[in-house]
Amino acid sequence: MPETLIFFTALLGISNFHYFLFFRRENKQMKLKIYLTVLFMITILASLYVIIITPDFFEYKGLENSLFLVMINFAVPGYFLMLFGINSLLENIPIIRGYFTFNVIFGILFLSSTMLYYFLMTLIMMILTLDYV
Repeated sequence: MPETLIFFTALLGISNFHYFLFFRRENKQMKLKIYLTVLFMITILASLYVIIITPDFFEYKGLENSLFLVMINFAVPGYFLMLFGINSLLENIPIIRGYFTFNVIFGILFLSSTMLYYFLMTLIMMILTLDYV
């Protein structure tokens, strides 16, 4: 039960974030540049943290671990760019005018695109990390 509440809270938080920051606002390109810059910095810092905290990161499977970090550095900002694309799609639909309809439709698109994105990234990671004997 707590996991469900956390999931729906995160879903509502992400949709509210996109609604209040980007939905039909002016100077959106500047906000997007700041948004993506902060996101890339966070993923790079998280990658450095993983490298520092893992004792034998490069010792046994260095290439595989490095490919994993590179994929994470592209996958996470790509995911948030996909969410920005959902917001841009919803801006061009004239039926969506208010807060409630935006959150419901954004939530449905968020869930479906998250599942597709997860399977795509899993497939790419499986292909990149195959053991070539």
